[in-house]
Amino acid sequence: MATSSSRGSRASLLLVSESASHDDAEPDPEAEHAAYPKARDAARPTSLDVRRQRNRESMRRARVRLCEQKSEMQQQIWRLEAQLATLIAAAEAQHSASVAFGQLVLQTERLRSQKRQLEETLRQFEGFRAKLGAETQQELGVAATGETRPGAWSKS
Repeated sequence: MATSSSRGSRASLLLVSESASHDDAEPDPEAEHAAYPKARDAARPTSLDVRRQRNRESMRRARVRLCEQKSEMQQQIWRLEAQLATLIAAAEAQHSASVAFGQLVLQTERLRSQKRQLEETLRQFEGFRAKLGAETQQELGVAATGETRPGAWSKS
């Protein structure tokens, strides 16, 4: 069996494992693992590797959760935008109704003003008509008596 006085390099470990395998009929599994430390790590994960794997899985789950939350938030945004559109349409309908009501009130005020003007005109016309009727009656009364007045209307 050859011994090596090196500091534990791969080459010296390989030599040790080769000499052991040549001398013995059965290969030594510990010597193989010593020769290949990466192979030993793959066979038996260390606590650091386990922690790294757990962290990777945790981060993957966190990414999946964030993706799901983003999707849910996007759907919530779409629902809220639809509600907003509905509310805006309702507000516009109410606004147009209130505008129409305001215009109706203004139109009513204009009509009341026109009605007052027409009533005043009608009173003036009735007064003029009464005065004209009185003058006509007076003229007719004068015509019946035969008296004439200068500038009086004559019936022709």
